[in-house]
Amino acid sequence: MKKILFLVISLILVSLNAISLKPKSVISDPKSTEINRVFEDLQNEYILAKYYTNGTQRKKCKKFQDEERSLYILRFWKSLDPNPVTEKNEFLDEIRARIVYADEKLRGLKHGWKSDMGRIYVKYGAPYDIEEYRISSDAFANDADYIRYANRKFEIWEYRGERDETFIFFELQTYGDLRMIYSESDSEVSFVNWRRYFGDMDLDFLR
Repeated sequence: MKKILFLVISLILVSLNAISLKPKSVISDPKSTEINRVFEDLQNEYILAKYYTNGTQRKKCKKFQDEERSLYILRFWKSLDPNPVTEKNEFLDEIRARIVYADEKLRGLKHGWKSDMGRIYVKYGAPYDIEEYRISSDAFANDADYIRYANRKFEIWEYRGERDETFIFFELQTYGDLRMIYSESDSEVSFVNWRRYFGDMDLDFLR
């Protein structure tokens, strides 16, 4: 009888230990999740979060499993809420509006907000000034390797105030998709040979 009792107690203890070792489910407020999330798809949410995170944060988030990554991004958006006492995240409300604009106005080969122009618009908002140009047809008299870029379009986006930066988007292909080739932002990368796309054209438009 004692042996049977001991065996029963042992089984109960093993079961309790097993339960304590199971990972706890993430229980979050559905309302809070809706407020602090933009996309239902986690991959899109992760891509969007990468626009605002630094290298260390992205590296950390990449290591997580889906449930952990979802919670990490949720907390990140909440940390950017300028007024946490309200029932909405004003920061994400602005981002949602920018994404709608990018999807409607800045479509390229990629979905609007994922294109180069869309990414910059979503990250930084509307530019202070946008200038549209077309490369001169005779700009490549001294650079035959780049002559195929004659007559291509490009845009210059200028930001002022807290963000005093300039971006150049260039029509690398003939179907109107403008890619970013030049940036003054530390978080963006310029093409090493970006000047060659302008041939002999005067670059006085750059400050």
